[in-house]
Amino acid sequence: LGEADARALIPPGVDAHVAAINAANGVTLAGSAEGLAAVAELAAARGVFNRAVGVEVAYHSPHMDPLEGGFFAHLGDVRPAAPRL
Repeated sequence: LGEADARALIPPGVDAHVAAINAANGVTLAGSAEGLAAVAELAAARGVFNRAVGVEVAYHSPHMDPLEGGFFAHLGDVRPAAPRL
């Protein structure tokens, strides 16, 4: 599915989110195991190919939000710079 169709497949209130747009008709979803299972069931019932990616963290989703503050705090004085050879 493309991004718009994938978003439309996710029922309201289900913990699943478009995490990556990999191709015009290929996306990766992230969320809770229950939310992803619900979307997978809907997709399968509609004949839409889907498979689980073997990860344990819902990267690129609101599940990462609680880590943001601590992440930036640990960066401290790190600042971007132009690369040097």
